[in-house]
Amino acid sequence: MWTVLITGGSGFIGSHVARALIRVGYNVVIYDVVVNDKLIKDIRGNVAVVQGDVTDSALLAETVKKYGVNAIMHYAALLSAAAERNPYQGFKVNFEGTWNVFSIAKALGVKAIIFASSAAAYGLKAPEFVREDMYTVPETLYGISKQYGEMLGLWLCRRYNIGFAAFRYGS
Repeated sequence: MWTVLITGGSGFIGSHVARALIRVGYNVVIYDVVVNDKLIKDIRGNVAVVQGDVTDSALLAETVKKYGVNAIMHYAALLSAAAERNPYQGFKVNFEGTWNVFSIAKALGVKAIIFASSAAAYGLKAPEFVREDMYTVPETLYGISKQYGEMLGLWLCRRYNIGFAAFRYGS
């Protein structure tokens, strides 16, 4: 069975994804800068947990190697309001961190990446109902970073034959 590393895995979405993967038999590694024990207490015994930042490429690579990771689900991000308040930190986590995740996946032979994008990639003036093929005009650093992650992932997929999918979550 595959081992899946989930960046941001102790967050709201990541912890739910971890539960679903465990239910169907995957080995799960949660990699998060701040481990939220409240959200993962029921699965803590069934996952490996690494406290780490996606901007720390050495620890991220070490984790991928140590656990023999086959797939990465990249959910770690500095959310919109925080990225707007501190654009440098938003860049570090959302752009550099995404580059680290994707380049380490390529270098270490990870087979697939799932990227948590966002409806923020469409921009603030998007209609209530959107289609995947609609033109994106992100207006926040967070939205721009999500579009960047989608484009980088598609490039990796085409160039290096790494499986890639992005999900644009919305509220």
